[in-house]
Parts: sequence; C-alpha cells; structure tokens
Amino acid sequence: MSIQANTIPFDAVRLSLNAGHCPDCGGRQFLHGPQGGLTENIKCASCGAKFNYCPPCYVMPRGHAERIGTTAVSSCPAPVHSCHVPTTTERV
Repeated sequence: MSIQANTIPFDAVRLSLNAGHCPDCGGRQFLHGPQGGLTENIKCASCGAKFNYCPPCYVMPRGHAERIGTTAVSSCPAPVHSCHVPTTTERV
C-alpha cells in the first residue's frame, strides 16, 4: 500500500517521529543517514519512507521533520548505508 506524502499533515509526521515511530507504517526501526547541524536523514527500515529529522532540543523544542521524496513509500530498496565489500576474486 502506497500512501501519498500530501495525505499526512506536516505536524503529524513530526509528532509520529518524536514518538519514535514511522507515520506511514508504524515501524520503530530507522536507518541513519547523513547528518548536519541539528538534523539527520533517516529511513524507515520497514517501509522505506525517508525523512529529515531533528528531535526536540533546546534550539527546537518541538523538533522538526520533513519528508524526503514525493511519496511515503520509497521505490528504492537500498538502505541508507550501503557498502560493497569486494571478495578476494574481485579487483579493487
């Protein structure tokens, strides 16, 4: 099931992530991606939805969250952190 990004209000996305679960599928495990400043890119391990997220802190007491991409469910199956380790038969 694919949920369009514009069907979930912005505040609901922030409140769901602040509570520790994905606003799209309810998953509670996230893959961590690049970070800068106070925010970090995260990806739901269950449905693949991607977000730029800042948990509540002294600078942003309510936190911040915005969706990355146009749909709630990503079409990219690759995790945020992917790495290919060459085998001994492959050239480096």
